[in-house]
Amino acid sequence: MFTHPINDNLLLRLPEERDAEAMLALFENGRNYFTYWSDWPKRMQTVADCQALILRHRRAFAEEKEIPAAMIYQGQFAGISSLEIQERYVVKKGELSYWLGEQFQGKGIVTQSCRVLLAHAFNDLGLNRLFLRFKHASPDDENSGSRRVAERLGFVQEGVQRQGGVARGQFMDMIVYSLLAEEWQTGR
Repeated sequence: MFTHPINDNLLLRLPEERDAEAMLALFENGRNYFTYWSDWPKRMQTVADCQALILRHRRAFAEEKEIPAAMIYQGQFAGISSLEIQERYVVKKGELSYWLGEQFQGKGIVTQSCRVLLAHAFNDLGLNRLFLRFKHASPDDENSGSRRVAERLGFVQEGVQRQGGVARGQFMDMIVYSLLAEEWQTGR
């Protein structure tokens, strides 16, 4: 198992079953916020639903398919950032994703957490390409917070997956950003 302190306020560790109540509270208190860009949080209705999500993350970690990191901010469960390892030995690629409680926004938590996952992906796992995606309904209606995170981390916009996601019960385009190991190493 892993625990990675980032600074005095932020710690990354594997999500644990005991996080389920705090997770559910985040979803209940921010239901409109979460479901604006993703339909999956609608399924998180009980502590058992959250425990099942945590167990899926832990199972994927045990199978070396994912590195889920619970973001613990000032001792509180704030959300999860994750590195899904899609192909480790030939193409060497993965996907970065995250979700964060609304009250924890604007504190640099996601950016700092993702930097740790990027370093692990490129330096320790030897991955070559990481990507992240976010929903885009129209030029005036997109997940601009995720765009800012991608750009702060050095990712480059690569394209659009037309109707590649669902939010608010409708298909939405997904903006795709990527980062290569050589770009990470040179600090571009």
